[in-house]
Amino acid sequence: MANWYAQLASQNFNSFHQWNSLPNGTGDWLDTEVTDYSTDTFYTNGKIFTISTDLTCAKLICDVNFFRFAGTGLVIHADIENNTQYSSIDIQPNSDVTIFGDLIANGTENGAICMYQDNTTLNLYGDIIATGDYSLGVQLTGMTTFANIYNGTLMAEGEYASCVFSAQYNDVANLYINNCTLIGGTGFDANAIRLEDGSCIIENSTLIAGTGSFCEAVKSMAFPAILNGCNMISSEWSMPVTGSMVYAPNPDNYWEIWGNPNPSILALVPDAANLKKGIVCGNVTGTLAPASPFRRLNRFV
Repeated sequence: MANWYAQLASQNFNSFHQWNSLPNGTGDWLDTEVTDYSTDTFYTNGKIFTISTDLTCAKLICDVNFFRFAGTGLVIHADIENNTQYSSIDIQPNSDVTIFGDLIANGTENGAICMYQDNTTLNLYGDIIATGDYSLGVQLTGMTTFANIYNGTLMAEGEYASCVFSAQYNDVANLYINNCTLIGGTGFDANAIRLEDGSCIIENSTLIAGTGSFCEAVKSMAFPAILNGCNMISSEWSMPVTGSMVYAPNPDNYWEIWGNPNPSILALVPDAANLKKGIVCGNVTGTLAPASPFRRLNRFV
């Protein structure tokens, strides 16, 4: 396990003499011919550099300045932590990157990853944790930027913080979430998802309101959020969703309403066997056949 510090600005990750074991460059140099640094941590160290090949490491940390992803089909196995206030990790135009790891934003106001370039896609398999006031995990500002998030927990801690923030005008959903837990914050107006514009599709997930005020898991202030097969849990001060939504639950989904001392659990749709044939409720189509009218007539014969 080792820490490495960038030494060259505007160069690639695997450039010769890019990484040194000491911030001032007087330590050992990294062998950049190796591609598996699964126990190593890399710091930007005030430099801006580009990652254009697949990479496996323990963590990438932005302490001062940032790095860029450039290329198609990039696969990154690493946790990514941004500790800067304004420097954002960038995905270059016509690039797509898949990250297997957690994204941590510590007070990063422009987004730990800011997607403002054209034709960019982020696929994230992991958690997003946004801590600190005004902190943003992923910011979507480009018209042709798309983020897909799977199998993670999205949690915002800090006033006005958000794990994913979208301010773009786009009637096509630019955010897709599947099999995740979305949790609002404990402060004020902190959300897992905050859509000032744009839309999202959330499937097979649980939306949990935060314990703070206006700390919904999803805040949708423009186009409806599309929710398929999701559970909802409210808190004393917040609902799981605010704004417009299109909600299609499954039979096993529920809505938990806060109550003192005990919450109320609402079943949202009946199962198919108890719903009239052909009737659609949520994601359920009824299979219960109506009684035959001829059987009713036979009673009077």
